[in-house]
Amino acid sequence: MAVDIQKQAHYLSKSVIEVSRLLVFALSDLFAHPFQTYTVEFDREGAPAKGFVIGRLIGDRDGRFIANAGNTKTLEQLATRTKEPIGSFGWVKADANGRNLFYLDRGASL
Repeated sequence: MAVDIQKQAHYLSKSVIEVSRLLVFALSDLFAHPFQTYTVEFDREGAPAKGFVIGRLIGDRDGRFIANAGNTKTLEQLATRTKEPIGSFGWVKADANGRNLFYLDRGASL
């Protein structure tokens, strides 16, 4: 019986942790998050085509996000050679398909 209680407590604590992480990510639009690395994919003409961003979720000690650049302005800021954007803060939003999008401007959208 003690083993069953320990197992239930273990699964409950894992569930609470997972729910708290989901809640932090669901509320991520309210907080700016620092990004730690990124990659820009360029098209055949040398123009930025797609951006990939990895960063830390504020409010979740171990939480990370991976997202695409959310709009042209963010993509251009990632691709610039005049200012290094690592360490900048931005916002992560999920689109209608559940894909994570990263914006360097708070009110930005596609």
